[in-house]
Amino acid sequence: MNRRTFFRISAAATGGFLIAMYFDLPMSAQEAAPKIYPPDAFVHIKPNGEIVIMVNRVEVGQGTSTALPMILAEELDADWSKVIAEIAPAADVYKDPVVGMQMLGGSISIANSYQQYRELGARTRAMLIAAAAERWHVAPKQFRTANSIVYGPANQKASYPELAEDAARRPILEKVQLKDPTEFR
Repeated sequence: MNRRTFFRISAAATGGFLIAMYFDLPMSAQEAAPKIYPPDAFVHIKPNGEIVIMVNRVEVGQGTSTALPMILAEELDADWSKVIAEIAPAADVYKDPVVGMQMLGGSISIANSYQQYRELGARTRAMLIAAAAERWHVAPKQFRTANSIVYGPANQKASYPELAEDAARRPILEKVQLKDPTEFR
């Protein structure tokens, strides 16, 4: 067998294997078993206002190190100019929510992590609002957020860094309200 024939056979066999792998996986993260991811593993609010978002994928030119932080920052109502993306270390918490291992390939990064990163942003925002509600003795439903600030009903306001320590002590919510896509900025 010559080299050209070997490569043709190898490519055909590999392509068949990849197609079989793809169809055996759930089509989206929403079909996978729900898992509550701890926000503190993915979001770090620094005292200087920077918000570090851990990206559980390696950047190989597909834009995941921008897209995943944007998804999380949108739900968080973070000031995008203060967001910093960092590549997550190898750890169980950073495994792909559908595939079950820390990986990338086949353009699955955004599709598999979209819901996960939205929920992480919404969960972090809810914890910051709960910290402000406790501080000001007001029901959480009376708050709004924008540009890394929590606004209360009586003209109170606190930046995310001011609330971060108190928010980190709050219990992690199992269910959170995601934004309607019409509210995306």
